[in-house]
Amino acid sequence: MTTTIRPWSTIKSFIQRTILRDGNKDNLPRSGRPCLLSNRQKKALIKAAKNNRRMTKNEFRDKYAPGVSLATVDRVLRQGNVKKWLAKHRPLLKPEHVKKRLDWAMQRKDWGIEEFMSVIWSDECAVERSKDPRQIWVFREPDEKWLADCIYPKPKDRGISLMVWGCFYGRNKGPLIPVPESMTGIRYLIIIKRYLPSVLRNALMIYPYVTFQHDNAPVHTARIITEWFDHNNIEVEAHPPYSPDLNPIEHV
Repeated sequence: MTTTIRPWSTIKSFIQRTILRDGNKDNLPRSGRPCLLSNRQKKALIKAAKNNRRMTKNEFRDKYAPGVSLATVDRVLRQGNVKKWLAKHRPLLKPEHVKKRLDWAMQRKDWGIEEFMSVIWSDECAVERSKDPRQIWVFREPDEKWLADCIYPKPKDRGISLMVWGCFYGRNKGPLIPVPESMTGIRYLIIIKRYLPSVLRNALMIYPYVTFQHDNAPVHTARIITEWFDHNNIEVEAHPPYSPDLNPIEHV
């Protein structure tokens, strides 16, 4: 004997409905207007959205689904896991930059948390006035945000109004130091000579081996800077060009 957890009122209603329908147990078709788009048309819409990511919703509907409401188009795209997202900003990369970024990532693909936490990540942070305030929206799936046609390459702006230098390692923050807008190798050397040794000592109390990271800005690669790091036996972590997104400090 089979048991069920459904209430008696539901069972009774099902039996009565089956009797009235001459033994037919199937549900009746749902009422309402039938869908205007076939499954083939829906798939074509999703494909078209990925080929025309920067179209506005109105432009996209008028070209690929005239006579269909924006709500219907939006619903079809969401069924395909596609919706409008704000395009991610990323530096404009040349092929040689892409190769160096990939090489850097492949060399560290097997790093664990401990390796990343033992790096002192540093950078200067600038408050800037953007030359191009536009926001670009694209059609994409959630995991497509870094595809080439889903990003908005934005040249680096130099309209600096305020700049600070800072660093962190693991879960520990270093000092946050105001720096001149016109940074030079000598000024940068003064900052790291004054503040970096204490950060290194504190980091070495936690990790047996520590490296320092800064990007490839000219003031960071000046001869007086590289000589100071060599003289003090401080290993500098390599950093590929135009790769702020590979530096965790960019997300702090």
